[in-house]
Amino acid sequence: MKTTSKPLTVFLSAVMALALLCAAIAVPILCRPFYYAHIGPLELERSTGLTWEEIRTAYDEMLDYCLGAEDFSTGVLRWSDSGKSHFTDVRSLFQFDLQALACALGLLAALAVLTLRGRQRPALLLGRGPAFWAGAGLGSAFLTIGVLAALDFDRAFVAFHALFFPGK
Repeated sequence: MKTTSKPLTVFLSAVMALALLCAAIAVPILCRPFYYAHIGPLELERSTGLTWEEIRTAYDEMLDYCLGAEDFSTGVLRWSDSGKSHFTDVRSLFQFDLQALACALGLLAALAVLTLRGRQRPALLLGRGPAFWAGAGLGSAFLTIGVLAALDFDRAFVAFHALFFPGK
């Protein structure tokens, strides 16, 4: 007979929240057609004077670098040393996100196997399972961050960059 475990529920909720957050960041990064679909509606060709292919090439080369390519390139777009430095930092964040997603998904798979084969299963907390608490935690965090950013965007912007781009 399986028993329920509150610590398992809390841990599973945290891992699910991490997986959801990392996936929400990774999907737009990895789904290039999502960006390509915006070139026309945003009238980027008209506003930049570049062709659709030049915009796509610049995006692809910059994203290839952020995902691990050795050489930094932005197609026909010029860039500065500080711009390249910024994308080097972005590269670290993108790669960290993808690694964290892989770890979280691996942990979820391992927990699923252990739960199915083991003696414990997640307990319901206040009648709700781990997926609910993962979503509620992320929703609460996003709501809090959104309210703080709405109250003082400049300060939120500086705090974001100080957190993710320290020393810049």
